Amino acid sequence: MNPATGGLLRDIRRLALFMGRRLLALVVTVAIGVYLTILVANMGGRVDELRRVQIRSTAAEAVRADPAFFDLPAEERNELIERRVQLDVERLRLDEPFIWRSFDYLRQAVLLDLGRARAHALRPRRARRLRRSSASACRRRCCCSARPTCWCSSSRCSSPCRCRAAMAARSTAR
Repeated sequence: MNPATGGLLRDIRRLALFMGRRLLALVVTVAIGVYLTILVANMGGRVDELRRVQIRSTAAEAVRADPAFFDLPAEERNELIERRVQLDVERLRLDEPFIWRSFDYLRQAVLLDLGRARAHALRPRRARRLRRSSASACRRRCCCSARPTCWCSSSRCSSPCRCRAAMAARSTAR
């Protein structure tokens, strides 16, 4: 074996070992930083209590607003609300200890599995841009205010004022 080749292999091995250690340190540092961010953002599990309260109030509002449940006695309605709350708590895994869920959040964050954030990221911005461009193209204004009355793309809009149409419909209904 050539002495120059042996020295080159040794240098490559040492460089690979050095880079491997640096990469491992970097991954561990990022994981610790992301985990601490998760702990701070969830206030150590306090957000879960707020989510439970929100689930309970949403379920109670839904049951009380549904006409199908008006005839139920109060006890049965409360049981129905509790069942819905329990189902949502299990679906969101709020019944598990926070520490286990926090590690699952860490795994999702490291894998960049951001849930619904990816699917809905562009939609509101695009819808705003479309509304803004079509509103600026139409010069027709409401008789009651300076709002645009239609969202067409033509500057020669012939749509009637919506306020007058709504008032006329209300007056004929009476």
